[in-house]
Amino acid sequence: MSQLFKKPYPLQKLKEYILKLCERIDGDDTSLIFSKVCFKRAQMTGLVVEFMSDVNPYYHKSKQKYTDVDGMNYKSAANVLRQLCKFHDIPVESKIKYDKSSYEIDYIIRPMPEENIVKQPNLHLEPETLTDGQTICTCCGLKYPSQE
Repeated sequence: MSQLFKKPYPLQKLKEYILKLCERIDGDDTSLIFSKVCFKRAQMTGLVVEFMSDVNPYYHKSKQKYTDVDGMNYKSAANVLRQLCKFHDIPVESKIKYDKSSYEIDYIIRPMPEENIVKQPNLHLEPETLTDGQTICTCCGLKYPSQE
């Protein structure tokens, strides 16, 4: 599977959390940004605790330290978000902003592909063949490449 995840985190849930955690970039309808401001807003509304609690069971026991809400800060929340995006092939770029000899890293999440294709079908544990012959993973909804 993965060194971080014991089972895949559902893509649809990740997309929903990304839309809740991030804000749209002015002038770009498709890209989102995750910044310290977004993190603090999510922390105050309890969304960070909800997200980390939801993600925690998908991590291997030895890696669940990443989702520990005690001592959770922007850097560790961004780390979890980047790990999940990388797993689902969602492009993330970092943008460093300097201000008076200090810096802050913002993460730009590019458009999420509507049809993610699983490159290695053996990574997912719960495949299901649909009536049209297409195979999808029931745990996360990703489509397998055709076996032709």
